[in-house]
Amino acid sequence: MTLRELQLVKAIERLTVDGIAPTYEQLRLELGLASKNSVHRMMHSLRRQGHIDFTPHAKSRNVRIAGDPYARPELEKLSDAQLGEIRDRALSILAKRLAFGA
Repeated sequence: MTLRELQLVKAIERLTVDGIAPTYEQLRLELGLASKNSVHRMMHSLRRQGHIDFTPHAKSRNVRIAGDPYARPELEKLSDAQLGEIRDRALSILAKRLAFGA
């Protein structure tokens, strides 16, 4: 991975909001590139290297950082309230285990 590609991955992570990836134009501006074609070429290079994935069936804003646990499709279907309940249950279980030394 080149330094510029690493900067692109970090920009994708930073600009992704609620699972919606930034546009190529946003990434172009963030990196100070002359054209969106430069972003396109780097994105496909990163995909070939396995650093990012493109979500199937999405027409735009479909990039995901490979291995990102929050990019799982089954999690995207859950509401914020449901995710909060899951988080709270997990923290409760962890607290009990820590309290009992398990």
